[in-house]
Amino acid sequence: MFQALSRILLFASVMALPLAGCTTTGADSAPPGYSSVKVDASSYRNQGYKHWADLVEQAGNAEAKRLFPLRKGGPRLVIRVDSVFLTAFAGRGEYDEFSSGGSDNDSIEATAVVVDGNGRTICNARQLSSLDAGSGGAWYLPDNEPRRVQALARNSVQWFSRRIRGLCG
Repeated sequence: MFQALSRILLFASVMALPLAGCTTTGADSAPPGYSSVKVDASSYRNQGYKHWADLVEQAGNAEAKRLFPLRKGGPRLVIRVDSVFLTAFAGRGEYDEFSSGGSDNDSIEATAVVVDGNGRTICNARQLSSLDAGSGGAWYLPDNEPRRVQALARNSVQWFSRRIRGLCG
């Protein structure tokens, strides 16, 4: 039995050898290039959350710079952040849904807008993304909330980078 299994594994690995150098680096593997990508939290800032909006923009723009290739002459991508929700409970507890009073997820609501060179909207997509409140690290550290907001901003940009290929197609 062991000898037959070894032969099958050997045969399978030999058959897979031609695929060893294959990669998926075609047009489908990366988001399209934009002339600029910007995370804009001005709507959130106008609600009175200046400090948090600044953190969202800093973390979101850094993540966008990492994920989206820029090219001259392409359309612009603006990710507008409308709201951020941090749950009051940032840890797992032993309770059921009847006694918890809510979830332990943080969330961010944003809209990606693709704009052409003439300022016309080509397309847009709304998104609500969430993370476990523990994603910002230890709840007892003094900078817990800023880390949670930054994690949400990065997560939202990451989801848009995955969705953006089908956004205008």
